[in-house]
Amino acid sequence: MGSSSCSVCPHFTVELAYTIPTGSGSSYGKPFALIIRYDGNGPNYNLNQCAIIDGYTWEGYAQKTPELDPMQQAITPDLTVANFFNQTSNTQFLAQGLDAKTSQTILIVDGKSFLSSELPVGFFWEANTNHTYVWTHNLPVNGVTGEEWFEWQSCIVFPPSINPDLQFDQELSQEDLQNQLIDQINSKNGTLTVTPFGNTIAALYVHNTLVEKFAKDTGVNTDQALKCITPTPLYFTAQARYAKIQYLLNPAVAKEITRQGFTNAICYNLTVGCDMFGEPRYFEVNFTCQYEFFDKLINATAYKWNPALQKWDIDHTVSIRAIFESALNFTTTDILCSEFEEQTSDPVALRMVLEALYDSGAQTFTGTGSFEANLKRTSPLYYNLKVKAGQTQKMILRQTVELSFRDDKPYTLPLNFDPNSPLQVNVVADDFSKCSATVRCTNRIRRLV
Repeated sequence: MGSSSCSVCPHFTVELAYTIPTGSGSSYGKPFALIIRYDGNGPNYNLNQCAIIDGYTWEGYAQKTPELDPMQQAITPDLTVANFFNQTSNTQFLAQGLDAKTSQTILIVDGKSFLSSELPVGFFWEANTNHTYVWTHNLPVNGVTGEEWFEWQSCIVFPPSINPDLQFDQELSQEDLQNQLIDQINSKNGTLTVTPFGNTIAALYVHNTLVEKFAKDTGVNTDQALKCITPTPLYFTAQARYAKIQYLLNPAVAKEITRQGFTNAICYNLTVGCDMFGEPRYFEVNFTCQYEFFDKLINATAYKWNPALQKWDIDHTVSIRAIFESALNFTTTDILCSEFEEQTSDPVALRMVLEALYDSGAQTFTGTGSFEANLKRTSPLYYNLKVKAGQTQKMILRQTVELSFRDDKPYTLPLNFDPNSPLQVNVVADDFSKCSATVRCTNRIRRLV
């Protein structure tokens, strides 16, 4: 985040950038916001003057990590369990996350270059010898530079090698070992000391594609792909120093990005400022929009058996009241509040961002026969669910359920309160990993898990 050094240019500070947790769909389809503070003009930050914001430019790219092969399948057959116990000094290099062809050099080992098609590659080196390697940071996809590329993310060495400059009789602290591990995981350049039983060096790459390319694929102009939905121009004075600017990705572009599986994140770079008087842009902000869901579609339906038609019908005489309440001592709102408090110490900015958060209290939904509603994500996974349903005499269901907001699949709760039904189902357990129910049909009882 920066500003020009000219004598009259205004200065701004971006206090927070965040995805607004409201509405339906994924975070790609929701607005994201910047809370900015005007800090005055010129080198002396003069608040007796004013400033205007009327425009922006942007660029962005979406990320995905392709499905990874199990490490054991990716390693060449030279490194086996038998070799491990025989302490052979075979060292393997492999790359994970490349799901399309790239003809560029991906790895340099002791000065020798290797293409992605040549990996995994193995070396029979003597134990305790030192070698160097370098992973290529960016690899263009199919030779097309600028639109798609693979980006190096991390490198893991197993077993972790010890710094050869340290003597074996030197006492190593926990901090020393931790720093060495961090260096080996986070650096694309490395020096390896071969262990007596060999090493495996695995690099992880992520697939990046410009948002502009997705816009082209969907027929959306680049200048329409990311829209500012805050009325402009914005005027700033010493009394009106704060503003919340919201941006929304075109729904068609957002849908295409998720259709192609780029659901790691979208990384934006925005340059915001004023062109009204020919002034330069004022500041830049980088924002990573994580792919997540802030609500879940809930469906509850009461069924009754139709003996004449031999099928299940919706019982429109049954009233349903479902109450979802966080089963934990802390809520998603508590977590978000804590995160925002760590990102800014400005009380005005903090108050502005907290306005976008909803209450984490109990959520109640009602209907007759059936209902659909959006449950806001107010708890990390676990909810206490209480359902009252029936006609004159209400029947009550109480259970703790686990709801995953990692996808937009609806949570369905079928209810059978017909006392004359040939099939009676009693839910024993219902969570993310399993569902257990007791089923009574005519004179037989079976337990399904």
